Amino acid sequence: MPKYLPSPEAGSEKAWLRIREAALRLGVTEKTVRRWLKAGKLRWKMLQGPNGPEYRVDPEDIRSLSEQIAAFSPHGSPDELTQRHQSTPGLTSINQSFQELLIHWAKFMEVMASQSAILESVAETLQQVVEELRSVRELLEKPPERPPWWRRWWRRRGAKRAAADEDVGKPEGESPGGQR
Repeated sequence: MPKYLPSPEAGSEKAWLRIREAALRLGVTEKTVRRWLKAGKLRWKMLQGPNGPEYRVDPEDIRSLSEQIAAFSPHGSPDELTQRHQSTPGLTSINQSFQELLIHWAKFMEVMASQSAILESVAETLQQVVEELRSVRELLEKPPERPPWWRRWWRRRGAKRAAADEDVGKPEGESPGGQR
């Protein structure tokens, strides 16, 4: 016996459903359908699909489970909800408005991303300016450097020597500044 059955033909009276189709008909997620398959609530077969082997669900089980869900649900079966949703004109306009809103939101997020990049570059520039201002302030607040003692002494010595040289050539009554 082959491991996988050939896929059912389109004209067969009992076409087994893919997991996605079963989830849509039941109004649940694909994950829920997989859990129900694992728990044995739904019969399944492994059939050869276009991309390899696929789980297929028995449509009879889907119908009976859909009826059970409809019995407990105040809104009716999932199939009825889908039909109501598709036939209600107000919901289609809401869907269109929602799609437009999503498009505007995406554009807004793009603008915000570009604005945030600009703001980040401005913040970097401001940070650099602040650092430069801090270094300038440190230079301005720093007291002037005093030359070492020997340089001050050498200058004084040189100034005293120059004054003494000037005094040598002058008459006795004159002071070094040229005043009497």
